[in-house]
Amino acid sequence: MEKRISWQIEWVQAFAHFQKARRILEVGSGNFETLMFLAKKYPGKQFVGIDFAFSDASVSAIKNAPPNLAAIKHDIRDLRLLANDQFDFVFSAAVLEHIRELESHLSAIHATLKRDGKYSFLESPFWSSSLGHHYEHNSPECPIPHYGHLMMSREQLKKYLEEHAQRQPAEIEKILRGIYEREDLSRLTRTETRAIVESSPFIIEAWKERLDKNYSEDLMKAVVGNNIYNVDAQDLQISGVTCTLRKSASPGNKSNWTSKILRKFGIR
Repeated sequence: MEKRISWQIEWVQAFAHFQKARRILEVGSGNFETLMFLAKKYPGKQFVGIDFAFSDASVSAIKNAPPNLAAIKHDIRDLRLLANDQFDFVFSAAVLEHIRELESHLSAIHATLKRDGKYSFLESPFWSSSLGHHYEHNSPECPIPHYGHLMMSREQLKKYLEEHAQRQPAEIEKILRGIYEREDLSRLTRTETRAIVESSPFIIEAWKERLDKNYSEDLMKAVVGNNIYNVDAQDLQISGVTCTLRKSASPGNKSNWTSKILRKFGIR
Protein backbone atom coordinates (compact mmCIF):
# COMPACT_ATOMS: atom_id res chain seq x y z
CA MET A 1 0.00 0.00 0.00
CA GLU A 2 1.25 3.50 -0.86
CA LYS A 3 2.76 5.33 2.12
CA ARG A 4 0.46 8.32 1.63
CA ILE A 5 -2.63 6.08 1.83
CA SER A 6 -1.33 4.22 4.90
CA TRP A 7 -0.78 7.54 6.65
CA GLN A 8 -4.25 8.75 5.70
CA ILE A 9 -5.88 5.58 7.04
CA GLU A 10 -4.07 5.96 10.36
CA TRP A 11 -4.98 9.66 10.46
CA VAL A 12 -8.70 8.97 10.00
CA GLN A 13 -8.83 6.10 12.49
CA ALA A 14 -7.18 8.22 15.17
CA PHE A 15 -10.25 10.45 15.45
CA ALA A 16 -12.53 9.43 18.31
CA HIS A 17 -15.48 10.76 16.34
CA PHE A 18 -14.66 8.41 13.47
CA GLN A 19 -14.74 5.46 15.84
CA LYS A 20 -18.17 6.52 17.12
CA ALA A 21 -19.58 7.41 13.68
CA ARG A 22 -22.06 5.23 11.82
CA ARG A 23 -22.24 7.16 8.53
CA ILE A 24 -19.04 8.62 7.08
CA LEU A 25 -18.32 10.74 3.99
CA GLU A 26 -14.97 11.26 2.28
CA VAL A 27 -14.77 14.33 0.04
CA GLY A 28 -12.30 13.82 -2.80
CA SER A 29 -11.85 10.04 -2.64
CA GLY A 30 -9.39 9.68 -5.53
CA ASN A 31 -8.92 5.97 -6.19
CA PHE A 32 -11.04 5.05 -3.14
CA GLU A 33 -8.12 3.21 -1.53
CA THR A 34 -8.71 4.72 1.89
CA LEU A 35 -12.45 4.04 1.90
CA MET A 36 -11.99 0.51 0.56
CA PHE A 37 -9.72 -0.34 3.47
CA LEU A 38 -11.96 1.30 6.07
CA ALA A 39 -15.17 -0.21 4.70
CA LYS A 40 -13.70 -3.71 4.87
CA LYS A 41 -12.32 -3.17 8.36
CA TYR A 42 -15.52 -1.60 9.73
CA PRO A 43 -18.46 -3.51 8.18
CA GLY A 44 -20.85 -1.97 10.70
CA LYS A 45 -20.25 1.55 9.37
CA GLN A 46 -21.66 3.06 6.16
CA PHE A 47 -19.20 4.88 3.90
CA VAL A 48 -19.78 7.27 1.00
CA GLY A 49 -17.03 8.62 -1.23
CA ILE A 50 -17.38 11.43 -3.75
CA ASP A 51 -15.02 12.66 -6.47
CA PHE A 52 -15.43 14.65 -9.69
CA ALA A 53 -13.80 11.97 -11.87
CA PHE A 54 -13.23 8.23 -11.71
CA SER A 55 -9.90 6.86 -12.89
CA ASP A 56 -9.52 3.31 -14.21
CA ALA A 57 -8.16 2.37 -10.77
CA SER A 58 -11.17 3.85 -8.98
CA VAL A 59 -13.63 2.13 -11.33
CA SER A 60 -11.91 -1.19 -10.66
CA ALA A 61 -12.01 -0.59 -6.91
CA ILE A 62 -15.67 0.39 -6.95
CA LYS A 63 -16.62 -2.81 -8.79
CA ASN A 64 -15.16 -4.78 -5.87
CA ALA A 65 -16.45 -2.49 -3.14
CA PRO A 66 -18.12 -4.06 -0.08
CA PRO A 67 -21.86 -3.38 0.37
CA ASN A 68 -21.24 -0.70 3.00
CA LEU A 69 -19.39 1.57 0.53
CA ALA A 70 -21.13 3.82 -2.00
CA ALA A 71 -19.25 5.86 -4.62
CA ILE A 72 -20.56 9.05 -6.22
CA LYS A 73 -19.09 10.72 -9.28
CA HIS A 74 -19.85 14.40 -8.86
CA ASP A 75 -18.23 17.82 -8.55
CA ILE A 76 -17.29 18.08 -4.87
CA ARG A 77 -17.87 21.83 -4.98
CA ASP A 78 -21.61 21.13 -5.22
CA LEU A 79 -22.93 18.79 -2.53
CA ARG A 80 -26.61 19.62 -2.86
CA LEU A 81 -27.31 16.07 -4.04
CA LEU A 82 -26.56 14.84 -0.51
CA ALA A 83 -29.36 14.90 2.03
CA ASN A 84 -29.06 17.15 5.07
CA ASP A 85 -28.20 15.77 8.51
CA GLN A 86 -27.11 12.32 7.31
CA PHE A 87 -23.41 11.99 8.23
CA ASP A 88 -21.73 11.71 11.60
CA PHE A 89 -18.22 12.32 10.28
CA VAL A 90 -16.74 13.87 7.11
CA PHE A 91 -13.09 13.97 6.15
CA SER A 92 -10.89 15.11 3.27
CA ALA A 93 -7.16 15.10 2.56
CA ALA A 94 -5.42 17.59 0.24
CA VAL A 95 -8.73 18.77 -1.21
CA LEU A 96 -9.63 22.20 0.16
CA GLU A 97 -6.71 23.91 -1.59
CA HIS A 98 -8.52 23.01 -4.83
CA ILE A 99 -11.84 24.61 -3.85
CA ARG A 100 -12.10 28.31 -4.64
CA GLU A 101 -15.69 28.39 -3.38
CA LEU A 102 -14.62 27.51 0.15
CA GLU A 103 -17.45 29.36 1.89
CA SER A 104 -20.15 27.43 0.05
CA HIS A 105 -18.23 24.17 0.46
CA LEU A 106 -18.12 24.53 4.25
CA SER A 107 -21.81 25.47 4.35
CA ALA A 108 -22.66 22.37 2.31
CA ILE A 109 -20.60 20.08 4.55
CA HIS A 110 -22.25 21.66 7.60
CA ALA A 111 -25.67 20.87 6.15
CA THR A 112 -24.83 17.21 5.45
CA LEU A 113 -23.63 16.61 9.01
CA LYS A 114 -25.85 15.61 11.89
CA ARG A 115 -25.82 17.79 14.99
CA ASP A 116 -22.51 17.42 16.81
CA GLY A 117 -21.02 15.86 13.65
CA LYS A 118 -17.45 16.71 12.70
CA TYR A 119 -15.48 17.60 9.60
CA SER A 120 -11.74 16.86 9.76
CA PHE A 121 -9.53 17.93 6.89
CA LEU A 122 -5.90 18.15 5.91
CA GLU A 123 -5.15 21.05 3.58
CA SER A 124 -1.73 21.26 1.93
CA PRO A 125 0.02 22.96 0.28
CA PHE A 126 -1.40 26.45 0.65
CA TRP A 127 -0.92 28.74 -2.37
CA SER A 128 1.11 30.96 -0.05
CA SER A 129 3.66 28.21 0.66
CA SER A 130 6.83 27.20 -1.18
CA LEU A 131 5.08 24.47 -3.20
CA GLY A 132 1.69 26.13 -3.53
CA HIS A 133 1.94 26.20 -7.32
CA HIS A 134 1.09 22.44 -7.32
CA TYR A 135 3.02 21.64 -10.49
CA GLU A 136 4.95 18.39 -9.84
CA HIS A 137 5.27 19.71 -6.29
CA ASN A 138 5.89 16.23 -4.84
CA SER A 139 8.62 15.40 -7.35
CA PRO A 140 12.36 16.03 -6.82
CA GLU A 141 12.40 17.00 -10.50
CA CYS A 142 10.02 19.92 -9.97
CA PRO A 143 11.29 22.77 -12.21
CA ILE A 144 9.77 25.58 -10.14
CA PRO A 145 12.06 27.22 -7.55
CA HIS A 146 10.69 27.38 -4.02
CA TYR A 147 8.15 30.24 -3.78
CA GLY A 148 8.81 31.01 -7.47
CA HIS A 149 5.10 31.35 -8.23
CA LEU A 150 4.87 34.12 -5.62
CA MET A 151 7.95 36.03 -6.78
CA MET A 152 7.56 35.82 -10.55
CA SER A 153 4.93 36.90 -13.01
CA ARG A 154 3.96 34.56 -15.81
CA GLU A 155 6.50 36.14 -18.15
CA GLN A 156 9.25 36.13 -15.54
CA LEU A 157 8.73 32.44 -14.76
CA LYS A 158 8.64 31.63 -18.47
CA LYS A 159 12.04 33.28 -18.91
CA TYR A 160 13.39 31.44 -15.85
CA LEU A 161 12.25 28.05 -17.17
CA GLU A 162 13.66 28.75 -20.62
CA GLU A 163 17.05 29.49 -19.04
CA HIS A 164 17.17 26.86 -16.27
CA ALA A 165 14.75 23.98 -16.94
CA GLN A 166 15.43 21.17 -19.38
CA ARG A 167 11.93 21.39 -20.82
CA GLN A 168 10.55 21.83 -24.32
CA PRO A 169 8.62 25.04 -25.17
CA ALA A 170 5.29 23.17 -25.27
CA GLU A 171 5.90 21.76 -21.78
CA ILE A 172 6.93 25.16 -20.45
CA GLU A 173 3.65 26.56 -21.71
CA LYS A 174 1.82 23.68 -20.00
CA ILE A 175 3.60 24.48 -16.73
CA LEU A 176 2.62 28.14 -16.95
CA ARG A 177 -1.01 27.32 -17.67
CA GLY A 178 -1.02 24.91 -14.73
CA ILE A 179 0.22 27.59 -12.35
CA TYR A 180 -1.47 30.76 -13.53
CA GLU A 181 -4.62 29.51 -15.28
CA ARG A 182 -5.54 26.26 -13.53
CA GLU A 183 -9.16 26.51 -12.42
CA ASP A 184 -9.03 23.92 -9.65
CA LEU A 185 -6.62 25.86 -7.43
CA SER A 186 -8.17 28.09 -4.79
CA ARG A 187 -5.07 30.34 -4.57
CA LEU A 188 -6.17 31.20 -1.03
CA THR A 189 -3.48 32.02 1.51
CA ARG A 190 -3.33 30.58 5.01
CA THR A 191 -4.77 33.80 6.46
CA GLU A 192 -7.63 33.93 3.95
CA THR A 193 -8.46 30.28 4.58
CA ARG A 194 -8.51 30.76 8.33
CA ALA A 195 -10.82 33.78 8.01
CA ILE A 196 -13.28 31.80 5.89
CA VAL A 197 -13.25 28.89 8.35
CA GLU A 198 -13.85 31.26 11.26
CA SER A 199 -16.84 32.84 9.51
CA SER A 200 -18.36 29.46 8.63
CA PRO A 201 -21.25 27.90 10.60
CA PHE A 202 -18.79 25.55 12.30
CA ILE A 203 -17.12 25.56 15.70
CA ILE A 204 -13.35 25.16 15.35
CA GLU A 205 -12.18 22.32 17.58
CA ALA A 206 -8.60 22.06 16.31
CA TRP A 207 -6.37 24.01 13.94
CA LYS A 208 -2.80 22.74 13.72
CA GLU A 209 -0.46 24.34 11.23
CA ARG A 210 2.51 22.67 9.56
CA LEU A 211 5.72 24.60 9.04
CA ASP A 212 7.02 24.80 5.48
CA LYS A 213 10.02 22.47 5.19
CA ASN A 214 11.61 24.78 2.59
CA TYR A 215 11.42 27.89 4.75
CA SER A 216 14.64 29.77 5.44
CA GLU A 217 15.43 33.34 6.50
CA ASP A 218 17.51 33.99 3.39
CA LEU A 219 14.78 32.75 1.10
CA MET A 220 12.21 34.83 2.96
CA LYS A 221 14.20 37.97 2.29
CA ALA A 222 14.13 37.20 -1.42
CA VAL A 223 10.39 36.50 -1.40
CA VAL A 224 9.42 39.53 0.65
CA GLY A 225 11.65 41.69 -1.54
CA ASN A 226 9.67 40.67 -4.63
CA ASN A 227 6.29 39.67 -3.21
CA ILE A 228 4.08 40.32 -6.23
CA TYR A 229 0.94 38.98 -4.50
CA ASN A 230 1.62 40.80 -1.20
CA VAL A 231 1.45 37.54 0.74
CA ASP A 232 1.78 38.02 4.49
CA ALA A 233 5.26 37.04 5.71
CA GLN A 234 3.78 34.71 8.34
CA ASP A 235 1.81 32.85 5.68
CA LEU A 236 5.01 32.07 3.79
CA GLN A 237 6.18 29.93 6.70
CA ILE A 238 3.13 27.61 6.76
CA SER A 239 2.66 24.80 4.25
CA GLY A 240 -0.66 23.40 5.44
CA VAL A 241 -3.08 22.71 8.27
CA THR A 242 -4.99 19.87 9.88
CA CYS A 243 -8.32 21.05 11.20
CA THR A 244 -11.39 19.63 12.90
CA LEU A 245 -14.71 21.48 12.77
CA ARG A 246 -17.84 20.61 14.71
CA LYS A 247 -21.48 21.28 13.94
CA SER A 248 -23.14 22.62 17.05
CA ALA A 249 -25.48 20.29 18.90
CA SER A 250 -27.70 23.31 19.62
CA PRO A 251 -29.90 24.63 16.79
CA GLY A 252 -29.22 28.24 15.90
CA ASN A 253 -25.66 28.25 17.29
CA LYS A 254 -23.78 29.02 14.09
CA SER A 255 -20.18 29.16 15.30
CA ASN A 256 -17.94 30.11 18.18
CA TRP A 257 -17.04 33.35 16.36
CA THR A 258 -20.69 34.27 15.75
CA SER A 259 -21.66 33.38 19.32
CA LYS A 260 -19.03 35.73 20.72
CA ILE A 261 -20.35 38.58 18.57
CA LEU A 262 -23.95 37.89 19.61
CA ARG A 263 -23.02 37.77 23.31
CA LYS A 264 -21.05 41.02 22.96
CA PHE A 265 -24.22 42.82 21.86
CA GLY A 266 -26.46 41.04 24.34
CA ILE A 267 -28.22 38.92 21.72
CA ARG A 268 -29.04 35.28 22.52
